[in-house]
Parts: sequence; structure tokens; C-alpha cells
Amino acid sequence: MFGESDFSDKLLGNLGMVAQDLGNLPKAIEYHKAALKIAEQSGNTLARLEDLINLAAVYYSQGEYSDAQRGYQEVLNLALEVESPADEMSGLAGLGLICRARGEVNKAKEYFESALVIARQMGDRRAEAAQLGNLGLVYHDLGNLRDALELHQESATLHASVGYRQGQANQLSNSAGIYYALGDMVTAEALYQDALEIHQETGFRRGQAETLGNLALIRRIQGDYAGALALSNAALLIDQEIGERRGETADWGNLGIMYTQLGDYERAQRCLRQAVAMARQIGHIEYEADHLANLAELYYRLGDVAAALVNYTQALHLNEQIGDPAGIATQLSNIGVVLMTTGDAAAGRNYLQRALTLDEKLGAKRGQVADLVDLGNVCFALGEINEALEYQSRAVVLALTLADVDLAARSLAARGETYETVGQLEAARIDYEAAVERVELLRASILEEIHQVGFFSHDKEEVYQRLVKVSVRLGNVSGAFDVVQRARSRALTMLLSRSHLTPPTTTDPSLVAQERTV
Repeated sequence: MFGESDFSDKLLGNLGMVAQDLGNLPKAIEYHKAALKIAEQSGNTLARLEDLINLAAVYYSQGEYSDAQRGYQEVLNLALEVESPADEMSGLAGLGLICRARGEVNKAKEYFESALVIARQMGDRRAEAAQLGNLGLVYHDLGNLRDALELHQESATLHASVGYRQGQANQLSNSAGIYYALGDMVTAEALYQDALEIHQETGFRRGQAETLGNLALIRRIQGDYAGALALSNAALLIDQEIGERRGETADWGNLGIMYTQLGDYERAQRCLRQAVAMARQIGHIEYEADHLANLAELYYRLGDVAAALVNYTQALHLNEQIGDPAGIATQLSNIGVVLMTTGDAAAGRNYLQRALTLDEKLGAKRGQVADLVDLGNVCFALGEINEALEYQSRAVVLALTLADVDLAARSLAARGETYETVGQLEAARIDYEAAVERVELLRASILEEIHQVGFFSHDKEEVYQRLVKVSVRLGNVSGAFDVVQRARSRALTMLLSRSHLTPPTTTDPSLVAQERTV
């Protein structure tokens, strides 16, 4: 496509970098391949190394880990041949990134440690900071959060000392991710804000958008849907203005997730379809898999189990194609839930067990909670009550350490239902009450009434119904009415009244009158 006499190797490489920055990964690959061809034909080894590194980086960004691995391995071999330590370091670091993406964390650690040694031997403090940051990510993956935090902090300090503020901001964000994993949302949010300020001061708008997206995630986890929507929309606006298509794809996906959770399914479907389409346009397989899975969840909530299973299966195949263990675990869990819904509990349990094993290996705590809750539901459906309670109790303990309000509410409600079934009504009441408290936190952040209706129309109202039922069975009728009175929003009150959430007609007439007033 490109005449070798028309473009120099350097120009093609620069064009590839521009295309990559704009999120047009297929075009970036095209440019870098053309540049590499010229370098090979001219026998320019250093230019060839640069083009190989650039090409491998795009493959990595695209989620094409096999092609990226081949590229970085060729870089390493060629760098050793011509004794270029800087390129050797780049090859080692690239291979480390691939191993980490595939869940081969210990092997990634070895690559990053080797790259760090070379950076220090060269006296390249910026490169040293980069490898410290990579090692911090690995230690995070291994669950060694204390050492991970120290590495990110050391990296941030080094970046600041050489005046590379973008690198400093990236490491502040990585440190924020540690505090997020520890459930310290206050510190995580403060660090993300610090990173955002640096990006704003340096005019790095792509960094601004990415950090706004991270802040939106914290707000969503905390149950602040209004704040999360505002931040996600701000990120989307920036990514659209600068033409950052990868960021825009992620933004559409994040908005789709939030609208799904709010029950605004029409808007959610538009956002998720846009995200899938853009991921395919830019050739980002990992993003495509994520968005297909989120679209599948939407179909599942809408009752279209067949469409949900098709999309989850497509996502699983894509995750397997690029060797993404976290994505594979997520889709195994999702498929297990769908199979359980269709009545195939045995197959559902098998998928969920596989997901749990993989999530435990990866240290994915939120994934583990979801797997444990779903396995508890399978056992409950099969009448294996003791096993159900064991899984659900493990889920509750883990969920409460994560500061994830929605996940904790789901875990508590699931265990409460099991307690209720076996007649342990007081234990059920305690779990339902704790779940309702968390649902109330989520409800309080939803500003639009239509979203309040959608939020409760899926499964949140059921825990209120069960708490009322258990309270009445315990003889605490006034307590049952207190639950009804807590439904302060007009939207929730309408839902509860439609569900006939009332005590038995044998109740004291004065209390019935009180309920009608509510």
C-alpha cells in the first residue's frame, strides 16, 4: 500500500504512533509493518528494533498477545545479538507485560526484575521508575499489597525527580488501585484526584479521561450512581474531543454497565452496542469480549437467556483467544449462572467451580465473591443447604472486606434467604436488615426517579419483601411496617405496593390503617 520511495521508515513509524494514540490500532499496525519492511530491506538494525518494539506494543494494546509475544521475543534476540541493552530491556519488559496479561505472574516478575537490573546499570532513572511500577503491578497480582504500594511510591518519587510528571501521575493511580483493593476508598479517591490534577496541569487529556473513569468506578462501587454517571460522561466527552477511540470504547461500556444496574435497559443497550461496535472497529479483542459480556448480562436481566448465553460464549472464546485468564474466569462464572437458570444445575456448578478456582489463583476477590454466591445458589436449588450456607458465608466475609456496597448486599440477601428456608428466622432477619441498609445507601445516590424505578425493578425490592415476611413471622409486625416506611422514594413505594408487600390481614386493624397511610 505504501511505496517505499514515498515514505521513510521514520515517517511511517511516527504515523503509526499517531494512529495508536488515536485508538486506530489496525491502521497503526499497517504503518509499523510498512516501516519494519523498509528497515529490514535497508539492513538498518536499530530502526528494525524500534519498529519491532512499536509493532509489538500495538499488538499488546489490541489484545493480540501471541503476536506481541513473538515481536518482543524477536526484539530480545536481536538486541542480544547487537548488544543493545536499552532494546534488551524493552524486550524483557514487553515479555513481562504479556506474561502478566496471561496470568503468568511469577514469570512476569522475572522479566521485570531483569529489565530493572539493566535500567539501573544504564543509569536510566526514568526506565528504572517504569520497571519499578511494573513490578508493583505484579506484586499487586500476587496479593502482596504492601510491597506493591512501596514499589509504586518509589516509582512515583523517581518519576518526579526526573521531571516526568505523566509517569508520576500513572504511579499515583497505581497506588490508588492498591488502596481500592484494600477497601480504602477515601485514600484511593484522593490519589486519583492528585493524578487528575497532574494530568490537568500538564494538559495530558487522555490521562484526564482515564483518571475520571477510575474515579467513576469508585463512585459506582460506593453506590454514588449520580456522581459516577457525571464522571463517566466527562471522560467520554474528553475522549471524543481528542479522538481517543480506545478510551471512548471503554467509556461507552462503563456507561452501559451503570445504566444496566439502574434498570435503564434501553439506554444501556445503546451504550453497550456502541461499545461493541467501536471495539471491533479498532480491533481491540479484550474490550470486545468485555462489552459482549456486559451486553449478555443485559439480555439476562431482560429474560432473554438464549441471547445471554450466546454473547457470554462469544466473550469466552475471545478471552481464550488472547489468553486472558481474568476474562476467562468471568465468563465461566457468567455461563454457569445462565446454565443454572435453564435448569442445568450440574453443568452450572461445574462452570462456577472452574471460575472460582481460577479467580482464587488470580487473587480476584470480587470474582471470588460472585462465584461463591452463585455456587451457594446452586446448592440451595439442589437442596444442599449446609453447602449453600458455607459458600454464602464465605462470600459475606470476603464481600465485607471489599467496601463494595452492592456485592455485600447481594451476598447478605442470598444467605438470609437460606437461613429463612431452614427456619433460622433471626439470622435471616439480621442478614436482610444489613442488605437493606446497603440498598438504601445505593438508593440515596440515585437522583432521577426513572432510575430509582429501574434500580428496584430487578431484584433489590425482593430483600424488602423478605425482611417484612421474616419480621411478621417473628411476631414483630410493627418492625415489618418500619421496613415499609423506609421506602421513602415514590418510585420504591410504588414498587412495594404493586408487590403487595403487606402483613397478613389478621394483623391489628390499627396497624393495617397505618400501613395504608404509608
